[in-house]
Amino acid sequence: METPTIRSGRILIYRLYDVAFEIDLSKVEELLQRESRRLSIRRKPFGKAFEFANPPVSFQLKGIVQEILGEPYCINVYCKAYDYGVISIILDIPVSGMNIPAFEALSFGLEDSAEMAGECRAQLEQVVSILSSAFTDLQISRFEEDYTVFLIEAFDRPMEADEFLDSCDVSRLLLSEVRPLAGRITEELLAGR
Repeated sequence: METPTIRSGRILIYRLYDVAFEIDLSKVEELLQRESRRLSIRRKPFGKAFEFANPPVSFQLKGIVQEILGEPYCINVYCKAYDYGVISIILDIPVSGMNIPAFEALSFGLEDSAEMAGECRAQLEQVVSILSSAFTDLQISRFEEDYTVFLIEAFDRPMEADEFLDSCDVSRLLLSEVRPLAGRITEELLAGR
């Protein structure tokens, strides 16, 4: 069976930082209005999985070019400010024209990447310097929450879910494990598919 090629997709690297006791989101919007680097501001009361009484302020920062596994990638950078004192930095890495083994290699290359962690920290520092007057009791925690989302929007050809799962060991991506996993572990991870 021929390995499918990803026509469009992305890898989203999320880092969440506890930076303050509270963030004044109205002040964040006011400060961003003055910032020329800001591309857009969005506030949505509903997410796909969460409902916020006071929705976060989302904005886009200046994109970057980062070399990953010897290839340059144009990375979009987004931020979300939450009223309960959390800043989320999102690195959005578009993927196209890549087969599944190359996608897996890229994914594993990003896992525990010091460059990506450093870039997220640098973006956080930039955001904190711009928005510091909107924070109550600013104190950036050394702890950070991180997760990665793999989003494949389209392949080069139509494909059923079972065919995709036969061509890509999704369980390895879910656990960031380079080596093949035992059949029982794979079955448990994909039981709810």
